[in-house]
Amino acid sequence: MRRAAVTTALALLGIVPLLATGCKSSSNHEREENEQEVTLDQVPQVVRDTFTRESGGAPMGTVKREQEKGKTLYEVRITKGAKTVEVEVDEAGNVVRRRDVK
Repeated sequence: MRRAAVTTALALLGIVPLLATGCKSSSNHEREENEQEVTLDQVPQVVRDTFTRESGGAPMGTVKREQEKGKTLYEVRITKGAKTVEVEVDEAGNVVRRRDVK
């Protein structure tokens, strides 16, 4: 009986990380489905100004527009030398997130 309980507990411990990973990737998948590629001239001028300021003249990747919690956000990847940064900006041109991309 005790051996069966230990086996069951170990099996559950092996499944929990898989379930957590599945939930995380599902959330990322939903977010990606919400993203739409747009051209730089399709974003508000204040967003363009912020992207230009953040890039400092460095190349920018594809601009994406997404709805998150009822707000429109724009994101772009900027590559400066060997470093790539993802910058997320709201409609007012405020940087809401900046993160290094590997």
